[in-house]
Amino acid sequence: MKRLLLVILSSILISVYSPSVGNADWIEYKTGPVDSDIKQIQPRQYDLYRLDYAIPSSNKDEYWFFLNFAEPITANMFNNSVKSWAAILIDVDLDSKSDFSIETTYQNYSGNYYMKANFADRRGNNPTIISTCDAQTWTNLDKGVSWVGFSIKKTCINFSRSFKVLGFVDPNSDVSDDFDYAPDTHWEIFPETGSSSSPSSTSTSTSSSTSNLAAAQLAEFSSSQTMSITTPAAAPKDLISLTPKIAPSVATVLCGNTSGTGWSIDVKLSSAMQSNLAKSYVITNHHVIEPCLSNKSVTLVLSDQTRVPGTIWAWSEPDDTAGIITTTTIPALNWRGALPQQGWWLGVYGSPLGFPGVLTTGIVSSVSQTKKTLTTTAPLNPGNSGGPVFDREGRVVGLATAKYVNSEGFGIVHGTPLLCNKIINCSDLNSVWATDLSLIKNNQEEEAAALAAKIKAEAEAKAKAEAEAKAKAEAELEAKLRGEMRSQCIDFNGKLDLAIFNANSAGITYPSSSSVFAGIVSIAPSALDCDYINVTTFGSELQSKERILTSLEGSITSAIATAKINAMKKKTITCVKGKLTKKVTAVNPKCPKGYKKR
Repeated sequence: MKRLLLVILSSILISVYSPSVGNADWIEYKTGPVDSDIKQIQPRQYDLYRLDYAIPSSNKDEYWFFLNFAEPITANMFNNSVKSWAAILIDVDLDSKSDFSIETTYQNYSGNYYMKANFADRRGNNPTIISTCDAQTWTNLDKGVSWVGFSIKKTCINFSRSFKVLGFVDPNSDVSDDFDYAPDTHWEIFPETGSSSSPSSTSTSTSSSTSNLAAAQLAEFSSSQTMSITTPAAAPKDLISLTPKIAPSVATVLCGNTSGTGWSIDVKLSSAMQSNLAKSYVITNHHVIEPCLSNKSVTLVLSDQTRVPGTIWAWSEPDDTAGIITTTTIPALNWRGALPQQGWWLGVYGSPLGFPGVLTTGIVSSVSQTKKTLTTTAPLNPGNSGGPVFDREGRVVGLATAKYVNSEGFGIVHGTPLLCNKIINCSDLNSVWATDLSLIKNNQEEEAAALAAKIKAEAEAKAKAEAEAKAKAEAELEAKLRGEMRSQCIDFNGKLDLAIFNANSAGITYPSSSSVFAGIVSIAPSALDCDYINVTTFGSELQSKERILTSLEGSITSAIATAKINAMKKKTITCVKGKLTKKVTAVNPKCPKGYKKR
């Protein structure tokens, strides 16, 4: 027997590896508290983090339990050499001690079929297997899920009004402390009421189709108008502009350890609501607020992250809808218009996995006008529950409610007509999902104009990008040229400084020729300014100065050669001492001692 499972999206703690189901017909399905123990079981495949409980409509005489692990299940996970095993521990007398257990057997799982599980009586010193009890275990290897399911007939144990359960796994029977529980302590279940809260809960959830409130206490249509929609299958012309109009109307709904999404609806508040100082009416799923029905209080986290209190006002468990009043004014969204059709564009806005303000998009994949539900390809995740699912005009068509896990693009949407006469008074149901085709417009001229505008915008964007690229390339080229010219400039100035230095040095070395070298230095070209280079004129200016410098260097070389020759020539001087006269000839003649040069 194949086991299929639908998972609601209210809690941010729900995993995408929850049981997989093709049939959403449940009498009960409860997600248990998450294991808060930070201990990481190794191998991680055996890390247990949550226990779920259910009663399926197809097996009303059974209780079902699901152990959720950190990683996908393998066939021999509980059939190995270290005798790994897992169990559902059941406490029937509420003393937080396990009286019975449903256990895995040392057999391989196969595909997505069930096999017999061990059922043990643990009230004595040693657990005793009870072979007469029909207990089963299964998983879905074909889908690569990370859960193991267990079932037990209700007649196996003398269950009272409530009982407690605890998930358990032992990865290695030879290691005494290597085991894990989920949740941390036994979790109490109340099968009669379908509640997982304490017996003191004053919840008045109803299993009938009527509201928990009198009609006079419910909000009403704000007007008789319904919204028309143009080209509903097309994505919005400007989703960037549409989303900011949706966001201020959407809030994260916090209830105990769970989190969902809600949205402010356009309605006329009743006198009873106004007496409670209500300013806005926020719509969400029943399963989002169910844990808080005992005190009717929730917290709304607005789009600007402001936290405001909310009071649960109306709810309908069968339709999974609820309304919350708040004394804070929240912009309202429209919710009435043309009947959604397969292929329509849809947007979903909410707080999946606790991250606020997340947008996903898709299409309507199916419509049930009878059940007032949709399916959509827009991704839905835990935390999206109760959030607005809207069309291309921003009109809310339904509430993000559930998804088929281990599937992509198979979200369940509860249509806004399910709010009628339970959460909101509706005098004309047809105006919520109206079948009037005049509300749907296929405006070809508008589409053509939009296409032309798109083409023009793309052409302008392309031209702008090309101009920017050209300007960037030119700037990069100019920067490169400036760098090269600066190097050339510095090199030239260095050569010029060296030539002038050589001329001045030669004037000192050859004093007799100093006037020649001074004359050469006086005609030297001026240095270039390397900090202010004119890219256009620099080349010609450098070329001109280099010619002068080359000539200058030649003059210096020639002058030095001449000065050297002149310096080597012998000279004759006349020296006198009284009436005596003497001539001295030499390269550097000097008068003898006692003589003076005449």
